[in-house]
Amino acid sequence: MAPDGDRGAVHGERGTEHGDRLRFLAPLRRRAAGIAPVAAPDPIPEVDPVPPGEPLLARFVAAARAAGATVTTTAGDAVPDGIVERWIREHDVRRAVATAAPEVRPVAEAFAAAGVAVAPPSIEAAAAADLGITSASALVASTGSLALRSDVDGRLASLLPPVHLCVAPATRLVPTPGAVLRALGADDVPPGLVLITGTSRTGDIEQILTRRVHGPGTVLIVVTGA
Repeated sequence: MAPDGDRGAVHGERGTEHGDRLRFLAPLRRRAAGIAPVAAPDPIPEVDPVPPGEPLLARFVAAARAAGATVTTTAGDAVPDGIVERWIREHDVRRAVATAAPEVRPVAEAFAAAGVAVAPPSIEAAAAADLGITSASALVASTGSLALRSDVDGRLASLLPPVHLCVAPATRLVPTPGAVLRALGADDVPPGLVLITGTSRTGDIEQILTRRVHGPGTVLIVVTGA
């Protein structure tokens, strides 16, 4: 790379740089030039792995509840009898949005049969809904997290309504967040992938824990086939 006369520009793989950008990056590049690169360990070690022999379901339920979610397990593919009516009463559910996942459909139909207006997720419908129903592409045992792909599980139904209900089979349990990423192939990277751990909360404002700022304040999880 060579300076470009009076303009003080630099040409190369990064294109043309000049002015404040060049002055800002120059000392960083000089410092980086004297630092030997450190290779990351291969394979990347897992963080907080599930101990051998510990059931993934039990670990997931404990971690999700510790994060503030309400978890229900069922041996079959349907939610337990009476639970939909209880959710409607407890959370005053009148309108809901539901994704098109196969495991979501019977639950959405149960809400509709109980008198709840259920619609596909759109910005308007999700913003006006009391509850959003989704599935999850993975259930992370070590953290109690839900892994949702934007191209499969959607985003609106899990983000805008005050209550998020996730229904997913136990076959999607994985030990750690790293397992979710390792399962993605080069041709299977979604436009967006979010890990949801418990209810929405933030401590950015004066370090005071506040709920329902960035998403639902209530997370209900049903693990089927458990």
